[in-house]
Amino acid sequence: MGESSIPFKNLHSREYTGHKKKVHSVAWNCTGTKLASGSVDQTARVWHIEPHGH
Repeated sequence: MGESSIPFKNLHSREYTGHKKKVHSVAWNCTGTKLASGSVDQTARVWHIEPHGH
């Protein structure tokens, strides 16, 4: 398998903090600029995602 075959090679990760307990659901908006998360601590958060510059 060549390097060009790896579909997720250029993905980046980031950890967001704010929930006090485990997160059980996440969803992106259609443009990929916001991420919503729901937690066992009975809170929901909406995160504004900055695009990763190359």
